[in-house]
Amino acid sequence: MDSQDQLWFGEYYAGQLGMFDTRTKQFKEWSPPIPWNGLYPVAVDRNGEAWSGGMSTDYVYRLSPVTGEWTEYLLPTWAGEIRHIDVDNSTAPVSVWVPEVHAGKIARIEPFD
Repeated sequence: MDSQDQLWFGEYYAGQLGMFDTRTKQFKEWSPPIPWNGLYPVAVDRNGEAWSGGMSTDYVYRLSPVTGEWTEYLLPTWAGEIRHIDVDNSTAPVSVWVPEVHAGKIARIEPFD
């Protein structure tokens, strides 16, 4: 649940990012640029941007719900099965942490924009 009372979720089989607005009782979905990605975890940062990772790709995605624009971040090693994502809002800009399950590593994403 984000600060706007919106519930975010990855639609694994549909390959989309979903949001349910608890105030308006409306659903909204976004399709990332890479199909068949198996979106799974979702975390929302202090700017209202949604971060997600796929079970079937080596990318972490950032969605601006306001513009619908996606940004892709290729992980440094093959991660596979991104089941968790954590946003650190105490950094400027925000940092995103992702376990690289099959590599036995943790990746930190620091966007430069």
